[in-house]
Amino acid sequence: MAALCLGLLTLPAAQARDRGEAKAVPVGEAEARHREFVAYGEWVVEVDRIFKPVFAVLSELTPQWEAATRGPNVADTPTLFAPVLNKSRNTIADARRKLDAIPVPTFARLNLDPLSSPAGIKGQMMRTLDQVDALLDSFGPVLEALGKEDPRAAEAAVAQALASAATMFDAQEALAGAWAATLEEDDPTRDLAEIERLFFRSGGRLMTSGERMMRRGADPTLAADLLGIADAIDGVVARGGARLDAAQAETMAKIAETGSDAEGRSEKAMLTKEHAIDTLSRESLAAAKVFAAALRTTATRAARTPITLGELQPLVQALQDTRLKLNTLGNQQAEIAAGMR
Repeated sequence: MAALCLGLLTLPAAQARDRGEAKAVPVGEAEARHREFVAYGEWVVEVDRIFKPVFAVLSELTPQWEAATRGPNVADTPTLFAPVLNKSRNTIADARRKLDAIPVPTFARLNLDPLSSPAGIKGQMMRTLDQVDALLDSFGPVLEALGKEDPRAAEAAVAQALASAATMFDAQEALAGAWAATLEEDDPTRDLAEIERLFFRSGGRLMTSGERMMRRGADPTLAADLLGIADAIDGVVARGGARLDAAQAETMAKIAETGSDAEGRSEKAMLTKEHAIDTLSRESLAAAKVFAAALRTTATRAARTPITLGELQPLVQALQDTRLKLNTLGNQQAEIAAGMR
């Protein structure tokens, strides 16, 4: 379960928006802004390329951990899993080197909020790599205990690893909340940030529940907590859909008003991309709604009778599947901004 949480990281999507009301712009300004929009999308796509190997190697941790612990001799687990852990660390180190070397442009014409700016995204990704490193380090005591064939120590070490995972989710939740707070109340991007925040809250709650179960403790509020997150997600999805309706209608109206000169064509190209990005945002909301249903299913079961660690696995898998879907959609949005779609 601790390994599963590693595949649930996020990469911010290209969500630059122009909500200005002015229809007249200086000559060349629309074209310049469109060029920046494309460059911003290209920059986000490049960050995604850097992180793809990280996502890939971390998604492999769970099956490789299960394979390493399935053998007849539990003491062999450290020998079997150590190469996997080393590969993960090397991949993260390589991503850190590449991310450190990537330039940080400003894109002043896009009016990006601090957390959506290249500097903000790069800082967030660096902190995420630090958190993953700390989480990988938490496997050390687990492997040491398994090597000594000390099941009690192994259980305690796994519980600590889950606690570390919960801390990582909590940090991601706080960051998503800070991002949401920087956005205008009626901006659809705020709803996507809120979905991210609730997603990480659910991940942290699952890791905390797993820790309690490993320590043989009760988790009497699990059902209510999961149901509360599901209700919150459904509320954001409903509100976000309405805001996207308004945003896309506004965008289409602006497209209809653009001229046919070079400036008008540039403005129309940017607005058309914005409309397409919003369409993919609808898919993000749909994915969140599916995840909310999975939360409700587990909450219903937990309300009837205390559930086991194994019974949490379907929800953990749903968490991982949702993260993959959201990351894929975010990358597609960046590709649209960059003119790759």
